[in-house]
Amino acid sequence: MLNMDFKSLEVYCAAAHTKDHKLLEYLQDESTDMHRDVACDVHFYESSELPKRLRTIAKKFVFGAFYGAGYKSIALNQWKDLLPEDKQRLREHGIANFPAFEQHIQEMFDRFWNVRFKQYTRWKRRQWNFYTKYGYYVGHTGFLYTGVCNARQTSNFPIQGDASHILLLMSNFIRKFIKEHN
Repeated sequence: MLNMDFKSLEVYCAAAHTKDHKLLEYLQDESTDMHRDVACDVHFYESSELPKRLRTIAKKFVFGAFYGAGYKSIALNQWKDLLPEDKQRLREHGIANFPAFEQHIQEMFDRFWNVRFKQYTRWKRRQWNFYTKYGYYVGHTGFLYTGVCNARQTSNFPIQGDASHILLLMSNFIRKFIKEHN
């Protein structure tokens, strides 16, 4: 009956939690594109030359990194999606095989977290340190997270939880609107 897309809702929640300047720039400036930028880094393109399919492949890098995947799984998933011409371009830049590509992705992963989104990285560390000291953490919507968690969960749960709570809140508004206009 009703379909809504809260485009980038979890990314907005991540920005609210982390206050990462680069992430906020990506969300506020329509001329920026984090998927494009990662694809350009990985595949040695200028943004104006980048094939659209490589941007699409780079989305898996970005989403994987944000949700806690390591560089090894990201490298494998990226490699599987590359066409022969993509691998040829990588060879032209000194990346001749999968082990070299995996090392390249490790460097891009480091750049992603320690250069591009360094405030996000600091926030993840603060989340983990708080949790290991106190045994809980809290989302912006007030939900208290307790129990046994790993570092990935302490940074993912509040972001995903807040996005989920926003969706639930919006469904209540929609239900009320339908009821009042029925």
